[in-house]
Amino acid sequence: MRRLPTELCAIPVILLLFAAPTAARTHRNRGPVTAIQPTDSSSHLVLLSRSGWARVKSDRGRSRVSLRPEETLTGIAETGLGWVAVGVRRSEIAGSSGSETSVFLVASTGHNGTRLPALEQREALQLRPVLLVHQGQLAGAAWLEGESQRTMAVRFAEWTGVDWGPTQTVSRPGPGSQTGLSGVTLAGGEILLAWSRYDGSDDEIFWTLREGATWSSPARVGADNTTPDITPVLAGSGRGATLVWGRMDDGEYRLLAREFRSGEWRRERAVTPHGSVFPTLARSDGRLLVIYRTARPRGWAVTDLDGDSPVLRRARLEDAGDLRPVLAKLTPTGPVLQWTRPGRSAALRWNTVR
Repeated sequence: MRRLPTELCAIPVILLLFAAPTAARTHRNRGPVTAIQPTDSSSHLVLLSRSGWARVKSDRGRSRVSLRPEETLTGIAETGLGWVAVGVRRSEIAGSSGSETSVFLVASTGHNGTRLPALEQREALQLRPVLLVHQGQLAGAAWLEGESQRTMAVRFAEWTGVDWGPTQTVSRPGPGSQTGLSGVTLAGGEILLAWSRYDGSDDEIFWTLREGATWSSPARVGADNTTPDITPVLAGSGRGATLVWGRMDDGEYRLLAREFRSGEWRRERAVTPHGSVFPTLARSDGRLLVIYRTARPRGWAVTDLDGDSPVLRRARLEDAGDLRPVLAKLTPTGPVLQWTRPGRSAALRWNTVR
């Protein structure tokens, strides 16, 4: 594999876990606090989370989530009743030096959040949980599960309104790791999942679609290649979905995008320059934006993905530190990014690129 540029020398370790879309700060010297923003939220929903501690902010107010010291919330989605959050609990295995992880969920029905029933767990590790919401209601959850990082399966369970339905194995363990799980519910209720899977040569982006109670066979998003494809993120739209992911190209990562329409993937297109990593998606005023890290110059950037035109709008911020920002708002001249530290924000200006 070609080497990463010097500016991104720390990335390989982080990519093993495909970090969730977050920003981070130190909270009273007790470790980093991450700010997690769902792609779609009419109430400007943001989750502030660290191990054993979480707060939820939105236009509806603020709320505290009671967590155990070994629990960390990693995702949140807006519902008609408020929100639902998902996370991972770590615990030691008695009589062993190892540990196990379990997925847990909390909903905003109650002062400190109400725990939902636990998902079925068959193996030691449950990781990378994904919330799936349809028409303002929790529809299900997907996650990775296995005995080790290299033997992960993709699993799913439907939420009935009071409990979880039977657990389904969507993708069995392959010749190597399965990581970076992402998912979205389409307008018709279908569920689209995408993840990065080692195929024996390199990482490829795989996908599957659930229609009714049936999943399609997992398949590559595009043609097989010999370069790593990683960190997929999905967002729904009125006509289908948008997928953004990273691919190694000429020694550096850049971000590509594909549209999912009528059950098929349209052609891929490059949406960022080389030296772009860690994408997250945010929607504002009906426009889908990708926020990502840049290597040269080191900083953060935003690309407007609206439409299928090769003409894109891009805004860039240099020397902004390593902490991921969230989207505060979108103005006619560009996006406004915000960090977890109160009052720290930056207004970026659009530039048109081809």
